[in-house]
Amino acid sequence: MFRVVLGTLAQIGAVRDPELQTLTTEKVYYGKLVQVRTPVEGFPRPTVKPGASVQTGELLGYVGDTPMYSPTTGKVIEIQKNVFLFEGSGAASIAPLEDD
Repeated sequence: MFRVVLGTLAQIGAVRDPELQTLTTEKVYYGKLVQVRTPVEGFPRPTVKPGASVQTGELLGYVGDTPMYSPTTGKVIEIQKNVFLFEGSGAASIAPLEDD
């Protein structure tokens, strides 16, 4: 915890320490959630967990034997499991990584 506070103080210039000046944080911004709709009805079997980073076209899981793919690059916020889904139901939510 001390290093976190000290690093923050160094970033705002309140403390001068050459070691701490090299510590940086990277901000990542995500856009509006993209809903992944199930192509068929059935029980989903996800292959990724919430919080996972995914690429466009990456396998998210299956509904029955039908694969579901990520429509965008981003972070999985929610993915359904253990619930019957009807065709067109929301199966997952992806927070897309926005390009600068």
